[in-house]
Amino acid sequence: MGNNLVSWSSKKQHVVSHSSIEAEYHLMALATAELYWIRMLFKELGICIASTLTFWCDNIGVITLVSNSVFLARKKHVEIDYHFIREKVCSCDVKIQHILKLD
Repeated sequence: MGNNLVSWSSKKQHVVSHSSIEAEYHLMALATAELYWIRMLFKELGICIASTLTFWCDNIGVITLVSNSVFLARKKHVEIDYHFIREKVCSCDVKIQHILKLD
């Protein structure tokens, strides 16, 4: 919270992805679900988080997939439940920001 880490996870993905865009999109959807769970937990504890959640992403393709419904039509093989993040971006609950990848 603030500048402090609240949650962290690293594990092998159980789904075979067709592309790096699909893999990152899948992980962003899972992260969105976890962030909403944490937000609801804080709400029950009386801690209000009024600001928009921000995701930092280095993959332009994922940002385009989340933001553009026309591009989404070409990704029909992406599972429906992963579109949770797209719904949250459209409702302005989540904001996606590009960050340069450092090599």
